[in-house]
Amino acid sequence: MHALLARLTCRTAFAVLLAVFSAAGNTSAADDSGKDSGSPQNALFGDPLPSGAIARMGTVHLRHNGSRIDSVKFALNGKVLVSLGSDRVLRLWETTTGKPLRSFGKPGFSIAAFDTYSDGQAIAAACEERSLQGPKYFVRIWNVETGARLNHLDIAQRVNSLTYSPDQKFLAGISQGLGRINVWDLTTILTDRFVIKSAGGSQVRIAFAPNDPLLAVAVDRKRIKVWNLKPVRHPVFAG
Repeated sequence: MHALLARLTCRTAFAVLLAVFSAAGNTSAADDSGKDSGSPQNALFGDPLPSGAIARMGTVHLRHNGSRIDSVKFALNGKVLVSLGSDRVLRLWETTTGKPLRSFGKPGFSIAAFDTYSDGQAIAAACEERSLQGPKYFVRIWNVETGARLNHLDIAQRVNSLTYSPDQKFLAGISQGLGRINVWDLTTILTDRFVIKSAGGSQVRIAFAPNDPLLAVAVDRKRIKVWNLKPVRHPVFAG
């Protein structure tokens, strides 16, 4: 008897919630002729519903569709939150509401790493695009606010991490396992690039100096080199 009452109570609660969500989320209004205007329905929190759906339990705000979230950073003076999931999709969210703004990544086009800066308008992502001809690797830079593409930088190997310099004049991408660092000068018209190779290095860590064009490179946590990025690209000193 108790089990039957519990089942009925659950069914009643679900029916009430479904009715509330349907009433609150139905934005497909009728026009003056009495016909459905055909506009899409929204869920309780304003999220668009899939075609044919009348309600959603919960919200898509700040959700990665079940994938693990590997990295998260603020952008655009904290107005936008950027996250990368294990599904290799980069998502942008409105910070104050959690509303999804846009995403980058799709089947055959994945993102391995990204970087941005809290007060800036650009986001850089290390991308991989697969086709019948094989994988292509590149770094793409987008405008955070509009989603417009700002730059496209081709590379030969997969990049596992990206780092902006504090003044946003340089961008460095590390290919872990190869000991290879791509450094782009974002102040030049053609986005000059040079490569730092650390022979035999598998794990690489880098750090930009806050006020000078210097880059510290640590290889396998055993050796450190400091590179002068301008005007002559060479190691200043090495351990």
